[in-house]
Amino acid sequence: MEAVIRMYLVLLLLLFATTVRADIALISDSVSPVAEKLRTLTAASMMEPVVLTTAREASENPGRYRAVVVMGSSALKDLSLPDSVPVVGIFLSRKDYLGNASSFTTGLFVEPPFARQARLGRAIYGSQSSFGALVADDHSAEVNGVISIPDVSLYSLDKYDSLNQALIRLLSEHQALIGVYDPALYSPDNIKNILITAYRHNRPLIGPSAAYLRAGALATTYSSIDDVVKRLSEILISGLSGTGWPPPDYNPYFRVGFNEQVGRSLNLILPKASDVERTLRRQEGLE
Repeated sequence: MEAVIRMYLVLLLLLFATTVRADIALISDSVSPVAEKLRTLTAASMMEPVVLTTAREASENPGRYRAVVVMGSSALKDLSLPDSVPVVGIFLSRKDYLGNASSFTTGLFVEPPFARQARLGRAIYGSQSSFGALVADDHSAEVNGVISIPDVSLYSLDKYDSLNQALIRLLSEHQALIGVYDPALYSPDNIKNILITAYRHNRPLIGPSAAYLRAGALATTYSSIDDVVKRLSEILISGLSGTGWPPPDYNPYFRVGFNEQVGRSLNLILPKASDVERTLRRQEGLE
């Protein structure tokens, strides 16, 4: 009799373990050191299991997960979940999020807000400075979150004969180019030409991401993987606790990066990055 009861209890425990959502799933389109680091840091921050898995596996066993975190829009392929499973998108642009909004509960945009980049420019050049931004057209400016900002003029490429014509006009009228997070516009084919043309006019590129610092941009704001984990944990805790899922937005945690060599070549005295970070955070009401 005791053996039967013991077996019955074991079966109940197994059934409970397979039906309770015990884990948070992290979905990436490939296994990478970044994905594994994100999983490890998020698990430590949340103090609960986070598993790195595939979209197909998560779709086959959705009841296992309390929430699913998708790394980039490409990781959405083969993902099919019931509406009861919340999906958080990270490492995707505002444009990509809007294009796949029905697939997400909320999201964290990978790029910094354009207004933050403009404030960074003013921290370098002063409050009376003026800047220009290249956009493909007015629609792309809207979907990329580029809004009307004082002292920033938009140059839509569809109004010029070529990128070079728009760029030269911009550089002749403003102190710096503020880069929009648009991988098509700031492609490997275009970025070399943009940077060379800018330096010939003694004008820098600010932004659009940390990757462009290595290419020759002067400065940018960016969120490190620790910043992503910090905000992702806040989103998950809020949503899973029943407080509510925050709306999709930019990361409020960020750093300032400078290319000191570019600054010297332009004869600029750059401020201290930590001081600029504090200034920008105060301006955004984050401190």
